Amino acid sequence: VHEYYYVQKLQDLVEHLDPEDPYNKTALDKNDTKVTPESWEAALKAAASVLEAVDLVVNETVRVAFCPIRPPGHHLGPAGATNSKDLDDDELTSQGFCLLNNVAIGAAYARCVHRDKIKKVAIIDFDVHHGNGTEAIVRNVCRRNHRDASVQEVSIRGIRAKIVLDAPPTCKPWLDPKQDVEDIYFASVHGYGKGFYPGSGPSSSSTAGIADQAEKASVVPQIRNVTLKPEADSADFRSAFRRQVLPDLIEFKPDIIFVSS
Repeated sequence: VHEYYYVQKLQDLVEHLDPEDPYNKTALDKNDTKVTPESWEAALKAAASVLEAVDLVVNETVRVAFCPIRPPGHHLGPAGATNSKDLDDDELTSQGFCLLNNVAIGAAYARCVHRDKIKKVAIIDFDVHHGNGTEAIVRNVCRRNHRDASVQEVSIRGIRAKIVLDAPPTCKPWLDPKQDVEDIYFASVHGYGKGFYPGSGPSSSSTAGIADQAEKASVVPQIRNVTLKPEADSADFRSAFRRQVLPDLIEFKPDIIFVSS
């Protein structure tokens, strides 16, 4: 679900820290996400616990599994901190203490490895903050065309010119990029407005397989964002979930549901 260069950056940062000093840390983003010598191992164990939980549920050893894990994951997109285009690592935005997107890894694992039993996967994010990273990863299961181009200025014998290198398309399918669109559902119910972090996810709903206007020719899975005012209470949350998310789930008929925070 993540771009390799992001994973490599995370590993490299951790490996260059003194393993004998557990309090040694360095910044992963430009805001508040730091890593220590043990961060990579912690991130792997957090993600692995979700994979084990998927195995237990799919094999019917248990009906429900709960993973109280850290580091968290739902603010981490395909390549780091999520920007408005989802795919570029926004150096001015926080990853929200997230190192790997655990729920997206688990959902992709369920759909791919357990394809004989799991066809439809739903992710419900009920955290007070928008699950912007998870949404970006869900969008990225299909071909994406708009990434920031690389612009370089060169000078040859007094002649200056700009070279624009368009980034290649990207796609991180969980099983099949064509069928993933129909078989993945994501919803986030979260606070929005008045500077509420991360400031993304206005109320919206996309229909699976329909081109996203911002994506031009691309299509996206079914995604629903439900916003609550910052002063909303639990009754408001339950009402929004019953009225907007639950009908989607009933119609979608998922084989497995991931509840994320």
